[in-house]
Amino acid sequence: MKYICCLILFFTVLLPSCQWGRQEAFFPDEGLAERLLRENPDSLAMILEEQVVPAELSDSLRAEYGWWITRLHQRQGRNMVNDSLIHYTLRCYEQQQSPRLTEAYMLAAMQVNYSGDKREEAKEFISKGIQIAANNKDTTLLVELASTLGYHDLLPGNLSLVPEDVKHIIFDYYALDSLQMIHCLYGLGCYYASRQEPDSMEHYMIRALKLAEELRVDNSSILRNYIDGLNAFHQSEKALPLMRKFDREYPPKHLHDSIVKTATYVCLWLNLGKLDSAEVYLKQLEYCCDLIPRDYYGNGYRTSFFYVEKLLRSVYDVKKNNALNIIAVYDFCEKVASVERRNVAIEKERLFVQNQLERRNLNLKIQKDRNHRLALYILSAAACLIFFLAYLYQRKLLKKERFIRQMREQMRLHQIALSEKEQLIRQNEEAIEQLSARQSEQEEIAEQQLNDQFSEIERIRQENELLNREKKQLQQEMARYAQNIPEKNVEMDSYERMVIQNQALTTSTKQLSLQVILQYKELERLYKGEVRNLSDIDWPAIYKLIDKIFNNYTRRLRASFPLLTEEDIQCCCLIKLQLSTSAIARLYSIAPSSVTKRKQRIKERINQGKNELIGKDQPTDVYLWGF
Repeated sequence: MKYICCLILFFTVLLPSCQWGRQEAFFPDEGLAERLLRENPDSLAMILEEQVVPAELSDSLRAEYGWWITRLHQRQGRNMVNDSLIHYTLRCYEQQQSPRLTEAYMLAAMQVNYSGDKREEAKEFISKGIQIAANNKDTTLLVELASTLGYHDLLPGNLSLVPEDVKHIIFDYYALDSLQMIHCLYGLGCYYASRQEPDSMEHYMIRALKLAEELRVDNSSILRNYIDGLNAFHQSEKALPLMRKFDREYPPKHLHDSIVKTATYVCLWLNLGKLDSAEVYLKQLEYCCDLIPRDYYGNGYRTSFFYVEKLLRSVYDVKKNNALNIIAVYDFCEKVASVERRNVAIEKERLFVQNQLERRNLNLKIQKDRNHRLALYILSAAACLIFFLAYLYQRKLLKKERFIRQMREQMRLHQIALSEKEQLIRQNEEAIEQLSARQSEQEEIAEQQLNDQFSEIERIRQENELLNREKKQLQQEMARYAQNIPEKNVEMDSYERMVIQNQALTTSTKQLSLQVILQYKELERLYKGEVRNLSDIDWPAIYKLIDKIFNNYTRRLRASFPLLTEEDIQCCCLIKLQLSTSAIARLYSIAPSSVTKRKQRIKERINQGKNELIGKDQPTDVYLWGF
């Protein structure tokens, strides 16, 4: 009872601690975080923003958290509430000389740019990052920094901060791949166009076009942007032949291409002052805009094209000295703004509802996992408790059985000793009678012989008295044992009940074992008599299944009883599978009496190795079932 109370108290303390203990913050490893950032950033945001508390992290993990949360916000195009996390990450990486330091500077610069117009601070971060990459001769990172600067327009020049002795590294990197070189030249041309530097723009665009023609690759986007750049810098005379060339070589394939081409022609004719030609293309542009489906790109492009057409029409009216309808232009702009505001509100509402549903699903999943764990803990505790109680009960039964067996063995030994003493007494009495008869017949024998015979008779009588005393002592011990046994009548009754319960438990165990055996098709066919005989090829599979079910049964047999032969092991396995004697005889194609003799030999070999391990009256089957 003491053990049961201790066990219940143990599980009472263990289960609440397992189920409702404080949950440790889950911080994903680098591989998982990188995959989520690339494939499903919303899931990573849910983990980092809802399941991780930065204040509870260690210094190194907090630096990692700042690195991942800033990359996540950059991936999602979101602004951070404050940039203290990435600044903390920068300080830690500077102290550790982390290989991520250069990229951390770039992230910090971009986060500063997102949070406001702080170009000087962004320039400082980018300068430090480029300097580290230049010192390390990290060509790939330098190119990435240059590309990032060009895409996000963080600084006045996308290569202005790169040291002069390092610029050639970037161009040499692009020169290794001609296609990369085309993109590099094209990107520089677009950049200088945005910087209002027409000469530099024209220089890089012409180089990109020539290289594309040499490699025979598609240069339509380069040519079209070059034409737009010339138009923007009022060099429409140069742009007109290029536009006609573009029109010949790249005829429009879609409605979108036709609208863009027509709008470009309108800009050309307006810049050249040829208003009649501009009016023709304006009408064509209006016609193309009317052809745009209402659901085209979610109405985004449709609205943009109408907006461009209205602006070009307003410019045409100004150049034509017509009255400009300011109210119409204002109304159209207001409609565009309202559409954009409505789209933004709809998108925010969609994201809000989606995040709510994802959080709800995640909470339900967490609750489900907790319930499963709780059920598992309860079942495990119940199983352990039942096993422990059964162990205590079985131990008590074995102890009682051992005590009674010892008492009976002592009584048997005393009975044997008593019968031996009685037989010896009878032999001595017969010897006395013979000597007495011989004495009466030989009265003429010498006095010395008579004295010898009398002394011998006296010795035998003394020995007989000694044996009588020992007999009485044994009878007293027998009486004492007989008195002790009746005092145990109540325990004997309890023992008999426990023996009956033990037999029922053994029967239930055999039935459960049989159900487990029948789960395997090979053993089921063997048990049902569907297999007529067994060859040496079949036995390894049967050994494997029996070892799996009965805890390495064959290995324990071989280790405990090395005198058993392979045929003995096979017979023991068939007995363990609860096959009858006739079923075993049928498998071996022998008589049932031969199986009985084989069991007797197995019993002798087991007892030979273990000093009478199996009792004389105990069947071999019973011992092997319990082994």
